[in-house]
Amino acid sequence: MLPFAGNLTAALIALDVAQMAQKETVFSDPSLVNVHDKVFSVSNTLPCYIGQCANDTRKLFSKKELKHMLLFEQPKQFGVDIDTLHPRLQAYFVSCRGALLDVFQLSDKMRLNSDLTRWTSEIAQRCGVSEDIEKAIQSCKAAKDVETVLSFRISYLLEDVEMFKVAAESKIRNNAISDGSGGFGGGQR
Repeated sequence: MLPFAGNLTAALIALDVAQMAQKETVFSDPSLVNVHDKVFSVSNTLPCYIGQCANDTRKLFSKKELKHMLLFEQPKQFGVDIDTLHPRLQAYFVSCRGALLDVFQLSDKMRLNSDLTRWTSEIAQRCGVSEDIEKAIQSCKAAKDVETVLSFRISYLLEDVEMFKVAAESKIRNNAISDGSGGFGGGQR
């Protein structure tokens, strides 16, 4: 039995979607969103890092990007509606973080990982959200796992496409033999 019920177009579309998702790290294809959410669930982390997702798009962030976002971006950049966050995280994003960024005169131009780590930890601690922020940063393990799952998915899809190729070549050979034009010392066309 061939994969995708013998539908090569379906296999190629699935391969294309998986490859695009792996390259872009942003995806909205329902089956890939499902894979993403399952991996995050197994990792016991939230699918949009800081809360429940508000839309059907998922993004994978590196740890460095995530720290930068936790310091300077709003919940909507995570794909989360601020009204659904725990009140302490709402306070973090609405007032506490901004006040401390001003006090410490931190700019969103900050790009060194060591600075991002230091200030993410410092501000989270002062705002009383250390556990929430640490859990969000640990979600990067789930993001890496999603990338691994997509890599395996792509390799299996490539194997499926190869099976289609072998099956097609075999069918062509069998048709050529039954027509007597198989090139095995037999008939002419």
